[in-house]
Amino acid sequence: MNLIKPPAVLLQTLAFNVEDYIVECVESVLNQSFIDFEWIVVDNGSTDRTSMLLEEYAKRDSRIRLFRNEMNTFLYNEPWNPDYIEYLNSSKAEYWCALDSDDYIHSDFLKELYAAAIKYNADIVVAGTTLFLEGNPHKRSVRCPPDFYTEDLTTLGDLLPQIYGSFRSMWGKLFKLPLAMKQSHYRTVEKPLTLLNAFDTLFCLDCLSFAHSVVGINKPLHYYRMRQNSFYNSQLNKNRYLDYKTIFEESKELLQSWNKLNDSNLHFIASVFLASMEDCVMIAMNAKSASIEDRLEAVEVIISDESVYQVLGQNNLWDNLFIKVNDIVDQIVGDIEEFEIPLAMNHFIYRLYSSIKMITSAGDNKQAALLLYLSSICDINNKNHFGVSLLYSFFKSTGKDSLAKLESDGIPCEFLASHPELLREIVNGDSEKALIICDQNLADNNFILLKQSLTKLGSKIQLDELTQVKLNMERSIYDEKYEEAVELLLDVLETRPLDHDALYYKLYILILMGELLPALETAIVLKVFYPYECNSMELIALAFLNVGLKDMARSLYQTALDLCVDETQRQHIKTELNAL
Repeated sequence: MNLIKPPAVLLQTLAFNVEDYIVECVESVLNQSFIDFEWIVVDNGSTDRTSMLLEEYAKRDSRIRLFRNEMNTFLYNEPWNPDYIEYLNSSKAEYWCALDSDDYIHSDFLKELYAAAIKYNADIVVAGTTLFLEGNPHKRSVRCPPDFYTEDLTTLGDLLPQIYGSFRSMWGKLFKLPLAMKQSHYRTVEKPLTLLNAFDTLFCLDCLSFAHSVVGINKPLHYYRMRQNSFYNSQLNKNRYLDYKTIFEESKELLQSWNKLNDSNLHFIASVFLASMEDCVMIAMNAKSASIEDRLEAVEVIISDESVYQVLGQNNLWDNLFIKVNDIVDQIVGDIEEFEIPLAMNHFIYRLYSSIKMITSAGDNKQAALLLYLSSICDINNKNHFGVSLLYSFFKSTGKDSLAKLESDGIPCEFLASHPELLREIVNGDSEKALIICDQNLADNNFILLKQSLTKLGSKIQLDELTQVKLNMERSIYDEKYEEAVELLLDVLETRPLDHDALYYKLYILILMGELLPALETAIVLKVFYPYECNSMELIALAFLNVGLKDMARSLYQTALDLCVDETQRQHIKTELNAL
């Protein structure tokens, strides 16, 4: 018969390479005014002095139960120490408390929270937290719930903005141990779900859905250290943001179960979701050890996710993300080395913000800025046409006032960007081709409106004159009179910025002259607006190959081969592919 009384509170901490912080954490626990607790500490594969320090403390105080994983479970996907799992599952403590190894608690933390728990027989007790910046401990902020007690958890829906922040993390709370165990079983057996970066919030949301009573204490009794090099802030993973999509949906589900999913609460959790997306973008900015390509891709997957667009767009927060991304990408671009520019150029987000800087500068490269911009908002990877709200501003800045007037006619810029072929003909001033596209899609009211606008606008293209200019341009290139050809090219592109033949010959000349980066820019524009033209795709592939983007060039040559019907040309493309 076991006569040993189980502890009132079971604390749990994972420690990994925290030699600079673990002493403060341990001292804050062992000096609690409330002493009826046990503390399970898992040394999660530490390689610094953390292990030694924990062992010394465990020898001095029997309330510490120390376990060790030889390798970090998160970094190396290793299983947990089975002795630790068995010990945790066998605990009979009343309450459970999580504490991060780089944080610490007030000397009365356990005393005050346990007193409130016993007074109300509460399933959850939550207190406030003081957040402080590593290296500047005097710069602090406080996050506290109001004083409250409820057995009707639906009333928490009326306090959402005041309490939600306190339920985004496990720490700073007491949970009845059976409640915590129920959540663990729910997410491992009944409704399995594993999150890497937002598990704390998921845990709290689940516990709130299971709980029958909650107490709030309006006192900051927990101290949270914000570290730039923490595991949370240093792991660049392009899918990280997906965890926060899950949290948004789980928050909605909880509010729905409480019948509290009103407009105000929906906007609030969407604002929290926005902040999480901004955090993910910030991590991409700070991940300086990662490649530029990985950092840009981590931003692009967020702004290209249709559900992210829906949540933020429906709550009028999409422009907020645009502003934040603008600042972040500007800093990422500042880290780009010259040899990384071709890789960056292939990312629409790089072209978008490069074009914005170009169009707002005092230089004379406005037309180049327009083409880069158009290639970014119509890029097949830019599924939400991020940045399209600037379309009419670009038209105005490049002197295309007649196109800018489409805005006052009620033509949404999103509509134009979602139809690249249509936008191409409009930018080229070819109203006749644009009207043919409209006539084929009159079931859509936007096409009807655009047709009316284009009819009023008329066509400014003199086809006979244009054809003659192009013939002269081809003749100049054939005769290797490239300066003369360039002059003719500029004449065509001034009036028809997305003219296929002009872009093709421009690319040809740039490659011939060894202007590799301008050639790549032109190749990308051509690829976006003429993706099904064999000759163009073959030349585009060469432009990518010339700047060292071999894998992309191989893919483009394959696309050209798939498009090509001429057998002689197919054999030539196959030769290029074999050479790669």
